[in-house]
Amino acid sequence: MTSAPPAPRPAVAPTARWKFPVPCEYRPGGGVTVLAYDMPGQHAATVVCHLGTSAVTEPEGCDGIAAVTAAAMFTGARSVPAREFERRAGAAGINWAMSAGWAGPSVTLELPARQLPAALDLVRLAL
Repeated sequence: MTSAPPAPRPAVAPTARWKFPVPCEYRPGGGVTVLAYDMPGQHAATVVCHLGTSAVTEPEGCDGIAAVTAAAMFTGARSVPAREFERRAGAAGINWAMSAGWAGPSVTLELPARQLPAALDLVRLAL
């Protein structure tokens, strides 16, 4: 039994030139700066919210405030208890993670792009 020779490998085309898009900057007030990167055709969105209070600004003897703030971000708000936060986030397909680095606490949300208004509303309530 003889086997056919393998098919030739396809040619590899050079990669297309790409550069990260320039952000649109918005300042809605209250000390908030929004940098939006338009990525047409993407169905997923990522939101990163830096709270702007670095670890070096923590008062002496109160180390860990950034970590506590990050951990408490989605434990509810005045008008929305924690279980309701969870329900809303789950219904919108939002996955979030909190971290407390040297630059301060930050929140990262990953979600379907069509749910961006719901995600931003939850971040607003949490803040």
